[in-house]
Amino acid sequence: MVALIIREDYLEFGLEPGGLPLAKLAFKLGLVALCSFLGACLTFPGLRLAQTHLDALRMAANKPLTQVLLHLSFLAPVLVVVMWIKPISRDFLLHAPMGKQTVQIMSDSAYNTARLWTIVGLCLLRLAVTRHHLQAYLGLAERWVEQMRKEAGRIITGVLGGIFTPLFFRGLFAFLTWWVAACQVVTSLFGLYFHQYLAAS
Repeated sequence: MVALIIREDYLEFGLEPGGLPLAKLAFKLGLVALCSFLGACLTFPGLRLAQTHLDALRMAANKPLTQVLLHLSFLAPVLVVVMWIKPISRDFLLHAPMGKQTVQIMSDSAYNTARLWTIVGLCLLRLAVTRHHLQAYLGLAERWVEQMRKEAGRIITGVLGGIFTPLFFRGLFAFLTWWVAACQVVTSLFGLYFHQYLAAS
């Protein structure tokens, strides 16, 4: 929602032109819901990507070129985000300050084309390091198994010691006392009804 209320002078998405104010508000609210859903869906993959990135760097400790590619691939979304921040990217490239004058490095259409090709290039970079990420992801299973073996003993003792406290036993005793009393009331009332009405007939 914060990104959508920022003016087009700073974040240029092209969502402002055209449309009635009420229709634009409804569209933006729908877009907020969609973005919230996408953010929730991408949370776990983002955490997993960070883990596989660290593992892939560890596995490529003696390969500096692979490490550079892994770092570039990991930081690629930052470049995409920056390319839509107008004062940093478009305004700088279209009106670059040179002393007291400004110089146009590229045209508006050339900038849009460069932005598109940058995204394509970053996707190809991600594909280039996919094998390293997949290998690191496969290595997670072995690491988790080793960690579970180490912690298995500490979990049968530590967890049980944390659960079976005097407070727990007091609550358990209180519940069992209530349950036995409730069962006695229900069964004795049913027995009374059974012996007075059902058994006599």
